[in-house]
Amino acid sequence: MKILHTADWHLGQVFYGYDRTEEENDMLRQIREIVAEEKPDAMVVSGDIFNNGSPSSAAQKMYNDAILDIHLACPEMTIVIISGNHDSGAKLTVTNSLWEHFQVHLLGSIERTPEGKPDFSKHIFDVKGTDGNIIGYIAAVPHTYPSNFPTAPEEENSRQEQYFHGLLEAVAAKNENHLPVVLMAHLAVKGCDTTGHDLIGGMDYAEVTEMGTGYDYLALGHIHKPQAPSQSARYCGTPIPVNFGEQFDHSVSIVELEKGQAAAISTRAIHNLIPLLDIPAKPKPFAEVYKELQEYPSDVTAYIRVMIQHDETMTPLALEKITEAIKGKKLRYCRMQIAQHKSSPEHQRIRISLHDMKTKSPLEIAEIYFSQLAAKNDGSQFDEDMRGKLAEITKQIQEPNS
Repeated sequence: MKILHTADWHLGQVFYGYDRTEEENDMLRQIREIVAEEKPDAMVVSGDIFNNGSPSSAAQKMYNDAILDIHLACPEMTIVIISGNHDSGAKLTVTNSLWEHFQVHLLGSIERTPEGKPDFSKHIFDVKGTDGNIIGYIAAVPHTYPSNFPTAPEEENSRQEQYFHGLLEAVAAKNENHLPVVLMAHLAVKGCDTTGHDLIGGMDYAEVTEMGTGYDYLALGHIHKPQAPSQSARYCGTPIPVNFGEQFDHSVSIVELEKGQAAAISTRAIHNLIPLLDIPAKPKPFAEVYKELQEYPSDVTAYIRVMIQHDETMTPLALEKITEAIKGKKLRYCRMQIAQHKSSPEHQRIRISLHDMKTKSPLEIAEIYFSQLAAKNDGSQFDEDMRGKLAEITKQIQEPNS
């Protein structure tokens, strides 16, 4: 069985005020072309289809058009899509009954029986070959917070762990011919490289062993950097970067499976139409940065983060000077990042931007504060107990009569 594994499209992103429709359409076009060339038996999209739970009508139309085009590029291919933490599962699956006519299966939440027990049958999808015979199975689990999984009958294991084990047992009972099994999930595995992520608010982690055994490939979404947390598990990563921290190659994964053998994994690169660049690559004094921006080629289109080393050449009119330096160029200014000299007392301060102060909750600000303290190796930790206490205090302040 051959699958194309992708995730974390984040369609509809408005990036520092810039619309990314052109880039996202180009990314989807590339995926369609890869499908046409590779002719996989299945495509799995492991969550975060949209950048937020209320995507614009334009983003939804782009998604619908793209999925239909991808289907037409390989009509016999099964497509399974799960919701991620950025998606609204209900909104994502509202057209499910229509999409199933095109072998496109959408899953936005844990399905339950009328008695409230897990309905594993609705999470297992057959994959058929060109001759119409079943050649494998996909077991899909949309993003679900650990406490929202069905109640576990055995207290020694978490709800999440027991759910995955139960799902794989249901697949095994169905898989009489010992065909390949793909497990899909949108979650963070302990030890994974979160480079590029803004971890404000924290992240839930699970041991990869909690997902059980019995699958041949674990198609993960949620973490943006491509990596393999175990021999049979993989994050395919984002097909195009969604923030400046993602300074790595972007791709989709092609996975070929035979029961009982290690998955054969390759990647197909996705070109980013408008790259995200740091100018300069490392912080420099403002005078040098200003000169570099002035001399930067005028025909290069890119989003830019301006990297400045604070010194005596830094000016309160820095933004005005940057705007002047790139005037007439195709550079799209997003933000500046100012680094302090390590020898300076300023370097030791906790720095929280005005933008963060205006837009983030008190809990998120506390997360920033303690993350910076931890980075300075003073041993401070913003653990679950502290997060819970602060959340309760914040609620009491905001809702004094509740």
